[in-house]
Amino acid sequence: MIAIGKNIKRIRESMGLSQEAFGLLIGKSSSQVSSYEKGSEVLSSTIYKIAEVAGVDFNTVMGDEPEKWEPEPKWDAELRIYNMDDRLEVIRILAKNGYDVGQNKRPKGKGNAVDYFVHAKDLATNADTSK
Repeated sequence: MIAIGKNIKRIRESMGLSQEAFGLLIGKSSSQVSSYEKGSEVLSSTIYKIAEVAGVDFNTVMGDEPEKWEPEPKWDAELRIYNMDDRLEVIRILAKNGYDVGQNKRPKGKGNAVDYFVHAKDLATNADTSK
């Protein structure tokens, strides 16, 4: 179960989400997400939910293909902006011009260093016309 926990943590961190935010997406508490990441037993229904939320398949969460995993791109653009004021200004400009925007952070590698990103999706060109 420890391998699954490490995969869950890796997936969550690559999505730039806290345990609390990730828990909200999968319908679990932050303490439950923490337990999963530390190796507690995870129900298969929860693994399927994690895979769905992360845009990966069940086997990726299980650990069958950890080195091949990359999140499904969900944004039209991704900008790395270090200064918080600059990030907020870019978000304001993009939102004012019809973009769905968000921000997150990802670990740079070893240590506590992180990169901060602003994401944008053009709502006009990505409208769901299936309804």
